[in-house]
Amino acid sequence: MVKIRPSRFIEFAQKEEIGEIVELWKKEMDFFHGLDGQYFNPTALDKEEFAERLEITYNMFPIFILRISGKIKGFITINLADMGITDLNRIPYCEIEYLIVSRNAAMSGKEMLLKEVSNWARQQGYQRIDFKVYSKDKKSLEYINTINIEPSYHMMSVNVI
Repeated sequence: MVKIRPSRFIEFAQKEEIGEIVELWKKEMDFFHGLDGQYFNPTALDKEEFAERLEITYNMFPIFILRISGKIKGFITINLADMGITDLNRIPYCEIEYLIVSRNAAMSGKEMLLKEVSNWARQQGYQRIDFKVYSKDKKSLEYINTINIEPSYHMMSVNVI
């Protein structure tokens, strides 16, 4: 794995920072649970399980963090399950598993993180990065319309309960 030198605000996470990343994740998940308690079930993934997932990710791929004034304000991880596969057109791509940025740094933080991950992916030979956006998060949807992201499909779900 080639590790590129990130920008001024973006760094690669260190193993000892996983606890701080988990705390940011938990805070943001609590916020999203307030937006939609059915979709963001606070018991679906607990902090210990998320920390274990981050440790596995850390050992295989870089975790990019956004640091402002010495504090972690966001992070982005690559999905392990689909890393390096090709789509039906044989285009190599990777997927973002988590893109979490605190609300006070959300739009510019997301843009900085996406730019760094794009640079990393290009150096790794990937031609596309896929990720899902929660459709009830209006600010994220508005933001995506302002930057160079091309929606390729919409994921929909049907409740079967």
